[in-house]
Amino acid sequence: MLPGGMAGDAVRAYRSRMEGVGGWKRPAAAVFLERLSGQIAFFALSFLGLLAWPVFLSERLPDQADALIWGVSAVVIVGIVIAAVFWAEWLPQRFRAVGADIAAVFWKDRAFVVQGGLSVLIVCGYIAVFLIASRAVGAPLPAIAAFTAIPLCLMTMLIPAGIGGWGTREAAAAALWPLFGFTSAEGVAASLLYGVISLAGAAVPGGISVAISFYRGRIARS
Repeated sequence: MLPGGMAGDAVRAYRSRMEGVGGWKRPAAAVFLERLSGQIAFFALSFLGLLAWPVFLSERLPDQADALIWGVSAVVIVGIVIAAVFWAEWLPQRFRAVGADIAAVFWKDRAFVVQGGLSVLIVCGYIAVFLIASRAVGAPLPAIAAFTAIPLCLMTMLIPAGIGGWGTREAAAAALWPLFGFTSAEGVAASLLYGVISLAGAAVPGGISVAISFYRGRIARS
């Protein structure tokens, strides 16, 4: 429920702290790299969507918005290059051991195929749910919105200003849906429905587990 699922990540690392040598460090590294895999796919799609705005939707953007998008994209690219150089040249040696873990998770035995495939599939699932929610409230978005508006809405959920992305996601939808000919109210409704569906989907596995435990307890008492 917290931004980026950080509380869930911490619980997973804590529960696995006694499963191997090194205490909590190895589980924490595993959780971090698992989260990184998903975020790489999500941010890559969001960046491609950012580039798609001035190419496919320039007539719907406010004045000078396309120049701002290209400027932000250039800054992102330069930042990635600087980060890569910093990692290769100036990162302290003791932190470079993380590189072995990254290679094992993302490269060894063609792990990138599994990691990339699953991450893209999950991100596409998020987007598909948002498209379905928007259609359900009477605002069917065009296909290009799957690469432009929806990733931006989902990205706002990482802003640590609310619980589960509620509020920031709706604000983004209210601003973006009018660009596709719908009202801000329809954008907010679509975002709210997406939140309800996601919350229900996250609660169902736990609910099933509780129900099974309760049923087994009743059988044991009888």
